[in-house]
Amino acid sequence: MNRPPRRPRRPRGFTLIELLTVMTLIGILAGIAIPHFRDAVGRAQAARVLGDVNTIRLAAHDYLAETGRFPGSGGTGSVPTEMEEALPDGFPFAYDDVTYTWLSFRLWGTSIWGRELGVVWVRYPSDSNLAKALQANRGDNAIWSPSQMLFLVTH
Repeated sequence: MNRPPRRPRRPRGFTLIELLTVMTLIGILAGIAIPHFRDAVGRAQAARVLGDVNTIRLAAHDYLAETGRFPGSGGTGSVPTEMEEALPDGFPFAYDDVTYTWLSFRLWGTSIWGRELGVVWVRYPSDSNLAKALQANRGDNAIWSPSQMLFLVTH
């Protein structure tokens, strides 16, 4: 029996060119994906801030419905005592680099806002993806700056 000649065995593994090609492709894909991931994180943080602002606004309106006035102003990063019962248990007025402040103003005479004005003052780092996402999501009742945002609450 004639056997065909044996081919020399190739060593197992990858060549340097194959490894460099794969590493280059991974680098290109990472360069595309990482900025999109950071933007997504900023949008998620902005959604949390907007949800928190809405929770504070609803708590202020609950207090208004019970007492006929907005709760008194609170300190930066601390829940106003009059608003504690209307907020969910353990609701934070500060987390990571974001702080909330509730401000209440009594307005006298006629006003386009009503008799009282409430403000939710949100402070955050100015160079963050959160700041960019909040700027894109600001509404008519918000005043935006690179490091803070004011949400007006009226009745």
